[in-house]
Amino acid sequence: MKNKLLLPLVTVAQIALGQSTDHGSFDFKLDGQNNNVDIPVQLRSFATWEVINAFSDDFEYSNKNNSKFNSTWAEDYLPDPGFETGPGQTQWATPEHRNNFGDQQTVLVTNGKLELRSKNNKRNFGNSSNANSNLVFRGGERTVLCGIISSKAAVTPPVYMEAYVKTAAVRSSSNFWTLNKCDNQEVDMLENYGGDPDPFYAKQMSTNFHIWHRLGGQSHDGRSDTNCSGGVLTDFTYQTYFTPNGGDFNSNSTPFWRTSFHRFGVYWASKDQLFFFIDGVPRDNGSHFVSGRQQFNNLNGSFTQSVLECPQVDSQGNELPVCTAMGELGNGATLNPNRNFQGNNFSTNPLPPKEISDPQHIILDIEAHEGRPVETVSKLNNNNLNVMQVEWVRTYRIKNGNNSSKEIDVDAVVSIEPTLSPTIANKGEILTIDNLPLGSAITIFNTLGQKIIETQAEIDSSTAQITTEKLSSGIYFARIDNSKTIRFVIK
Repeated sequence: MKNKLLLPLVTVAQIALGQSTDHGSFDFKLDGQNNNVDIPVQLRSFATWEVINAFSDDFEYSNKNNSKFNSTWAEDYLPDPGFETGPGQTQWATPEHRNNFGDQQTVLVTNGKLELRSKNNKRNFGNSSNANSNLVFRGGERTVLCGIISSKAAVTPPVYMEAYVKTAAVRSSSNFWTLNKCDNQEVDMLENYGGDPDPFYAKQMSTNFHIWHRLGGQSHDGRSDTNCSGGVLTDFTYQTYFTPNGGDFNSNSTPFWRTSFHRFGVYWASKDQLFFFIDGVPRDNGSHFVSGRQQFNNLNGSFTQSVLECPQVDSQGNELPVCTAMGELGNGATLNPNRNFQGNNFSTNPLPPKEISDPQHIILDIEAHEGRPVETVSKLNNNNLNVMQVEWVRTYRIKNGNNSSKEIDVDAVVSIEPTLSPTIANKGEILTIDNLPLGSAITIFNTLGQKIIETQAEIDSSTAQITTEKLSSGIYFARIDNSKTIRFVIK
């Protein structure tokens, strides 16, 4: 059965803050001009979209002391500014940290790009001739000073959010994600350990969902419910891994994410409908892998497809088959970690629903995660390696929306494939291939399996053209990224 999605066409007032339809100095357009990259064809197929200035930036200015940067972003963790450190061995370069230790240049705007750096965290960094002195430790391990920016406004669905990113070449994680004020609903469009020596992490990125079950007790935006902030009881999560070339992971042949820019996006249609796009197209070849459990393949990473889990480990680090930590389950009850948790209630704090419903801050940052090795001092000192670069961030809404609903065929949204036309052509006629993943490799073979033409689609276009001047009459095959083959004939 095909899935149907009732997509609300929102009014301008339903997007949080800064909703002017006037593009002003932020001149992204959907006509292929002004350095624009169109949103995915799957989304253009059912609506006309426009940029939301309050959640978009092309960083086309000389430095971060710019009105656009300062009106859109904060160098802080805005979902909860009171959380000053960051996860694991991370030390975010928050305002308080910069006031105490100076600006160590972890957030820069240079040559039209945002730079987020991962550096050695040092005290009195400007007062020592020894670059490795005054390192700050936490729990016996070095901490890492990490750049972060958060959107000052919080966005609500339906929207499409996308960033064009080149991940850092260090073990720290390069991230593009969103989080609500209560710290209990998180969506990760990009998480990549670009410089990890293990190719499993360096050559794969992941999309993630987190629904945090918390102790609650903190108030945000007038809310003080039992699950709003507070200590973590359980992190219900699901992770899907993807490779740059869309193929199966191979430690030798799979390319690195860190070597070039890629587009990472999410279509947040409603509280329970989210779809990921990588380099302008949906993927259906992701994998879910957790040590000690079965691996699942051919995933698209969508929220509907995810089975949120509560992984726990014993004292030896082996994953337990049930979620039992910190009193989450009681009275002998067990919860299969491969089950959706929605509707279950095994503790005095009700389990949160499976939904991404709160307004979300957009976050770009680098982090040194718990349980992951900390990068070497020398690599964190290397400014050619320690930088995550962002060419642009764009957030779109449906243009001229209203309060009515439109039924969308979800299967169609996530399954549009490349097409070639005409499939029967005269010699010299131009062939057009549409709906391509950006930067696709295109190879033309004859019936003997010989390569006749090799080319590549532009990184900012989902369309490519093939000239047939050198093709004799006969049958040919267009192979796209070693995954899709289309037959055509030259008369």
